[in-house]
Amino acid sequence: MQPFIAAIRHHSENRAEATAVRWRENDHSYRQLAAMLLRRTRTLEQEGLRPGDVVALEAVRGLGSIVDTGALWNLGCVPVPFPRDSAPELVADIQDRSGGQWILRPGSPPSRCLPSRRPSSADGKTALVLPTSGSTGVPKLVPLSAESINDFVCWAEDTFGLSRRTVIGFAPLNFDLSLMEIWATLYAGGTVELISDEQALNPSALRAHLRKSAADFFQAVPFVFQNLATGEDEPDLVLKTMRDVIVTGSAADAKTRTFLAMTFPNATFHNVYGSTETNNSFMFTTDVSQLLQLPGLPIGLPLPGVQASIRDQDGRTLAGPARGELHVRTPFMMHGYVGSPGIGDELFPTGDIVTRDQSGVYSIESRNSRIVKVRGNRINLDQVEAVISSHSSVEEAVVISRTGHDTNSRIEALVRLRDEEQCTALRLRMHCSRHLPPYAIPASISLVSHPFPRTSTHKIDRNASERHHYESAAINA
Repeated sequence: MQPFIAAIRHHSENRAEATAVRWRENDHSYRQLAAMLLRRTRTLEQEGLRPGDVVALEAVRGLGSIVDTGALWNLGCVPVPFPRDSAPELVADIQDRSGGQWILRPGSPPSRCLPSRRPSSADGKTALVLPTSGSTGVPKLVPLSAESINDFVCWAEDTFGLSRRTVIGFAPLNFDLSLMEIWATLYAGGTVELISDEQALNPSALRAHLRKSAADFFQAVPFVFQNLATGEDEPDLVLKTMRDVIVTGSAADAKTRTFLAMTFPNATFHNVYGSTETNNSFMFTTDVSQLLQLPGLPIGLPLPGVQASIRDQDGRTLAGPARGELHVRTPFMMHGYVGSPGIGDELFPTGDIVTRDQSGVYSIESRNSRIVKVRGNRINLDQVEAVISSHSSVEEAVVISRTGHDTNSRIEALVRLRDEEQCTALRLRMHCSRHLPPYAIPASISLVSHPFPRTSTHKIDRNASERHHYESAAINA
């Protein structure tokens, strides 16, 4: 992707000694980063890669993956980053569906793949293919053009002034959040302070790193902040240098917002909404005092250049205050899934149910797929999940809809309690009865001892959680 490569070269000539990447407490300047990109480009070219090749790339947090991606762009290849430690069958599926010719893992030479039967993702427009999280099924492949990525990184610089910022690089390269944390920051000339896989998975290690950090920009999904809040035997985490904190990916509950306010007392907070398909679409900005007073965290207003509409079940566009499915079109979005027809000038159906108030502010209510009918009653599974999670003894919860022996659907909940908390399913049912109509109270609440499986983007993998629980139950029956 030439705009990014040109930006790195520009910074290596004009801000040569400025820190581009901080990795494992070592600073790497823009001059050094440009040199690493050039060496890796030559190596990959010698090993047979050519312009237009599609390369499945293992997304391991670290400087090596950044250099690999940049070198692929330098060669005119299309990277398709996949999560670290993905099952071989998932890697093979992503490589096949993207029309990939190579697989590249950090520190290893590229390996050729069996010829794919699918059309190549290298259509002359695509610069990067991002898999969706796959939390509800097989990951879709989202192609992003150089133009859309360029539009996004320019918006990020205009909005946050990344050229003189130190940004926490938490997201793996297969997650769309990396477009902001890594590529927009390097494009602008700022500093990316990379978090290692070990730190990302260990709250105590991440807290220790952040205590020493001088970063002033941090973006993460709520689960990351919830994880940081663990470790009650440790001193309070107070990060006064942080100027901007972005929460994205899902709603931040009251406990999470309280932690944010205490941990980042000098920060401005942003709730940024978007999907892999559209990238950022909406933003809501607030300060510490408002953060604690709000009953929830809206997604706010559409970003400049974003078209948005709310549509009812019949596809009709609703005006004024409304509730329905959100459709959007952004300057940063894909032109159609890999292997599917393009979406043209249509607005993208997000699958999210939102509300819009009198002032035009949008709030997320639920995923469309998470609204089910049980004996004629519409039930929002996310709302049931939120109610159970609000109990002080609950660490995390998964609420699912299952078909019983009589073919009727029933609501079931899997709940993990906080360490050493004494609570019962009966108490949780009583808690639900105070906040939910009778028909929305789960038919069964199962207490589990293990953390729920998560995707590489830190979303709870509901399919895997359900499968693991009921397989274990069958074995122990």
